[in-house]
Amino acid sequence: MRHNSEFGDPSLNENSSKVPLIKALAISGFHPNLATATGNITYRTPGEANTLIHPSSVNQRAPKPKASDGADRGPAKLGTLYAYSTMAKSNDGNTIYLRDTTECTPLMAALFGGHLTHRSNNILEMDNWLPFYVTTNDKRTNYTKTAKTILELRKALQRLLAIAFMDLKGSKDKAKRASGVPGGSRGAFLADEKVRALFAEGLVEVLDRDVKVREEIARRGWRGGNAGMGSRKFVSVAEGKY
Repeated sequence: MRHNSEFGDPSLNENSSKVPLIKALAISGFHPNLATATGNITYRTPGEANTLIHPSSVNQRAPKPKASDGADRGPAKLGTLYAYSTMAKSNDGNTIYLRDTTECTPLMAALFGGHLTHRSNNILEMDNWLPFYVTTNDKRTNYTKTAKTILELRKALQRLLAIAFMDLKGSKDKAKRASGVPGGSRGAFLADEKVRALFAEGLVEVLDRDVKVREEIARRGWRGGNAGMGSRKFVSVAEGKY
């Protein structure tokens, strides 16, 4: 079924314009292609200790800030994460470049990236190489509880996706039910699952808030950025631990 050039029920496409969600899905689709900034312009990946973002990319950084194009193209902050599609060597073979990069947040990676392990108190580690620090400015909640909450959210998301993929696998049977063809068993369509829709709505809100909070932190500066922001949880790459 097509509706305004989109597949499926219109309600299934209501989040198609949500950039944080699209970035999170890019992490899942590109896995394990995730890089973290280790220097001014250098990045580590699961298999390479020293790579650069390709010069043609809008995410390519310079050792010193440049304002000629009206954008901040200075050094990346340590721990900044990028999903990427492929790696390619330079013509001389001395440099490895990351292509088709997408900047993302640690929370996006924690929820949509690789296998997540709770190492200790407030440290989560993805795929045995990328550690995350989990912090909160809510004095009523300790770091360990916050880290476990993220793990539980990740498990719930995985269960939801597993059910959704099972439903998609049976799409032919659903088509029979929709057209009234005999032989199609009764069941709910993807768009009819209220619990699924509620979870998706909450997830989109969490990702949106994560981006907005990080933008505010960057604007104020990390040390003073938490003040007056209410109860917030933060996930950041453990700088210098990779």
